Amino acid sequence: MTTILSLNNIEDLKGKDVFILFGKTRAGKSTFINDVYQEEVTKSTTGLKSDTNEISYVSTPCLVDQRKIVLVDTIGLGGSGDEHDRVSLAVKWVEIFRPSRDSKRYQGGSPNPAVKGFLYFIDISDGAGLNKDGQRNLNFFKALIGTEVMESVIFVTTKWATDENARDVQEDYFEQWTREIQVTFPGASIFRLDNETSRLSIRRLDRLSPEDRGQEKRKYYENAMKVLRELLRHEATIPTQLERDLNKDATGLVMNDTALGQLVRDELIEDARLAIGAGMHEEAKELIASAAVLTYIPVSEASQIKDAREAARMIFGDFGEPIGETLYEFGRTMTEICKSFSTEKQQAVLERSFAKTTAMNSRWARRGAENGKMILGPTGQVLGGIIACSASGVTNTLVGGFDWLRALG
Repeated sequence: MTTILSLNNIEDLKGKDVFILFGKTRAGKSTFINDVYQEEVTKSTTGLKSDTNEISYVSTPCLVDQRKIVLVDTIGLGGSGDEHDRVSLAVKWVEIFRPSRDSKRYQGGSPNPAVKGFLYFIDISDGAGLNKDGQRNLNFFKALIGTEVMESVIFVTTKWATDENARDVQEDYFEQWTREIQVTFPGASIFRLDNETSRLSIRRLDRLSPEDRGQEKRKYYENAMKVLRELLRHEATIPTQLERDLNKDATGLVMNDTALGQLVRDELIEDARLAIGAGMHEEAKELIASAAVLTYIPVSEASQIKDAREAARMIFGDFGEPIGETLYEFGRTMTEICKSFSTEKQQAVLERSFAKTTAMNSRWARRGAENGKMILGPTGQVLGGIIACSASGVTNTLVGGFDWLRALG
């Protein structure tokens, strides 16, 4: 059965041919995957909120000219929700491409490209097009992949209309995108998906007879396969910019040492300046704090520290983030002290326990704060978060302690 699986690290797909799908929320990434498999493998977005809230891959590779290709669906750029926040996205992609300790990439080796091709989807009916957010989405994408793999990128325009008047407007959008892509992504291709056949709405598709519906879906499949075949002709032979950044010195990197981290930090600083100019000083403080975190946060612990800061902020408000990071650092220090008198096997247990505990503490703190606020308001939010986090910490510490003792055997 074909399913969607969460992708934790690109090494989970080691040895496979991987194509990653990028693009703005509602641009057609999930629909493209469904077209390739001719079934609803992943939910397509019809509302303003994206249904794709994690980076994931299709369990069964698709066959393209006798090559098995793994398609990776991603969180939409510029969508709503915490997972679409650029800092969160940058941290997530670092986690995806960060080399493990036992990999050649971590040890400074020269890695083969983990990803063979990139598809960037553009909703050609979207009038916002290349506004500030659209430009930032492109910048984010470019900072992640770099300039050395441009020929392995295809920009896929979707949602072409059948109405001539609407089509004329879309042609203007297409020209704007083409000019921008030629300048910013030299060597990349741009493809008109469904250009000749267009697409029927889900409602109109459902009204067709089974035979006609099958023929219509076959058109969508053929259109998608044209894109994949073209991308396969230009597969990447070197790693992405982010992979190269993370391969420099895997033990001492901070987020700001990556092109992606630098870009997001600079965007936050720019937004902070605009907020100050508009008299929005509280918002500016938040942006500056986030930019500061990206400047020094270790790549190896970026996700955990960010979760701890956000959970503490949810409990204590604007002053919570430093508290969350302090508590995280205290836990890290205690773990390192315990590791100093532990066996190698016990050290591995402690690392796993610490990672699990920090993740659970952040999750429980959020839920406790949310439930407490619903019952007792702001006071309940603080109490609920503290109680839930404490309960999680005690429980996971005890479990970790027992695991540590068992590792003696």
